[in-house]
Amino acid sequence: MYCEQFYFLMKTFFFLWLSIFYTNTAFSDVYKCINNGLITYTKNENHQRNCMLLFQSPPHINQIDSIKELQPKSQNTFIKILSKHSDKYLLETNELQKNILRDDRKNSVYNLLEKFEVESWVGLISQLNVNSDGDAILAVAIATNVILKTSPNTNHQSIIKKGSKLYKALLHAEVHQKIKFSGEFYPSDKDYIEELSPEENIAMTKPHFIFRFTELSVLDQN
Repeated sequence: MYCEQFYFLMKTFFFLWLSIFYTNTAFSDVYKCINNGLITYTKNENHQRNCMLLFQSPPHINQIDSIKELQPKSQNTFIKILSKHSDKYLLETNELQKNILRDDRKNSVYNLLEKFEVESWVGLISQLNVNSDGDAILAVAIATNVILKTSPNTNHQSIIKKGSKLYKALLHAEVHQKIKFSGEFYPSDKDYIEELSPEENIAMTKPHFIFRFTELSVLDQN
């Protein structure tokens, strides 16, 4: 019991510090994020973006390895592009060169995903919860540090509506289960496909891409 209370206090302190020095999120918004784990309790879209990056359960590397053989060629190529540029970014010390690496990655992604659409990709569920309207928020890890997820921005219309076919397919799903999906990315001037991270180093090494799921099925559902 005392360990749980200590853990909660430490987590609260961490998020308060993060809200002041990193996200500029109001205390009340951070408190709601902590207690609900739901990004849509915050009104400001920038706050939603930062909160949504915090409430995920990244899969273990062994779990990621278990899905590699199930992933189609286009997905493997996409992951290799991101991994190559991430490795170069981490080794680079010149900030100008780092920025150029982001441009290079953008061009490589464009050559692969010119139409933004993908089909029959495979990943692991890293986040599955609901917003204040009961609609589903879904994040899928396709590699150790690569996440595709729905967005809190209503303009994207990527949230999975309650009662929809996709929603029903997730009714018995759990975090870290394998999932096959199709859908589309959203266009972006900076990365060609829209990425959520507030800092360039995160965008290059642990990217979170906004994604609209059009089809999905849980592969290892009990």
